[in-house]
Amino acid sequence: MNDNLPETSLSKRLLEDAAQITPAPSGLWERVENKRSKKPFPTRIFGLALVTGALVLGLTLLLRPKAKTVLSDWRLDNRAVAIGETLEAARSALTLAAPGIGTLQLAPGSRARILESRPGRQRVGLESGSLRAKVTAPPRLFVVETPSATATDLGCEYSLTIVNEERGLGIFRHRSGSILTVTSGYVEMVDQKKRTVLVPAGASVQVMPDGHQGLPWYGDNPQPVADYDATGKLAPLLAALKEPADTLTLFHLLPRVTGAERSAVLDKLLTFTTLPGSVTREQVLALDSKALATWREELKLLWGGAAQLGI
Repeated sequence: MNDNLPETSLSKRLLEDAAQITPAPSGLWERVENKRSKKPFPTRIFGLALVTGALVLGLTLLLRPKAKTVLSDWRLDNRAVAIGETLEAARSALTLAAPGIGTLQLAPGSRARILESRPGRQRVGLESGSLRAKVTAPPRLFVVETPSATATDLGCEYSLTIVNEERGLGIFRHRSGSILTVTSGYVEMVDQKKRTVLVPAGASVQVMPDGHQGLPWYGDNPQPVADYDATGKLAPLLAALKEPADTLTLFHLLPRVTGAERSAVLDKLLTFTTLPGSVTREQVLALDSKALATWREELKLLWGGAAQLGI
C-alpha cells in the first residue's frame, strides 16, 4: 500500500479493501433458500390435523339431529312441562299439576327439574329453595331428590326445603342440607349414606350438608335433637322427650347408640309403651330386625301419619 497517497485517496483505498467479500461456496444460497421454503414435517402434520378436526366438528354440529323433546305428565299454566326442563320461580310461586299424581308448588326463589315421568314413576329434582307436594298417587310412585337426600312419598302432603348451603374450592364443592316436614300421611327419607327415616304427619327431619341424617322429631321444637346431633350428649335429649309421640325419635335413636346408652333409650321408650308379646328386651338391644319391625308396627299407632295410612 502506498503511504504517500493523499489522505482522501488513502481512506478510499482502505474502505475498498474492507468491503471486499470472499465469494460463497457454490450452491450455498440455493440450499439456504430451499430450507426456508420448506416447513418442518411435524408442523405441517399438526396444522393439517387442526384444520381437519375443525371441519369434522363443524359438520358434526351441523348434521347432528336435534334432541327430541319428551313431555311429562306435569302441566304449568296449561302447557306440558318437558322432561329435563328447568323450572324457576323468580318472584312468585309456580304451581304444577299432574292428573292422578298431585300438585307441586315451588316457592319464590326456588329451582327444580322434572327428572322422570312415566307410568309407575315420577321423579323431581329440587335444586334450590323449597317446594310443597300434595300427592294422590299410590305409595312410592312420586319421588323428590335433593343434593343431600331423597324423599319418597307414601301418600301424603309435605314441604321440602334446601338449607345450609356450603361452597368451597370453587365449583368443585357445593353441599347443601334439607329439611322435610310432613303435614299429612307419611314420607320415607333416605340420605346419601342410605340411612332411612320414616316421617309421619306432624314430624320433621333434617339432613346435614355432609349427607348425615338427623333424628326425626315431632312438633315445632327441633332444638333437643339438634343439640344431641351437635354434642352427642344423651341425657338432655332423653329429659326433653316427654310425649308418647316422641317414641318416633327414640325408636330411630336405638341403632345409633350402643351399650348402656341403648339400654337407657329402651327404658325411656318403655315409659310410653310396652313390648309386643313376641318381642324380648334382649332382641331389641341386639337390634334384631324382625323384632324391631314387629314393634314398629305397634308404635305406628302413636305416630299419627302411619295410623292414617294403615302402613
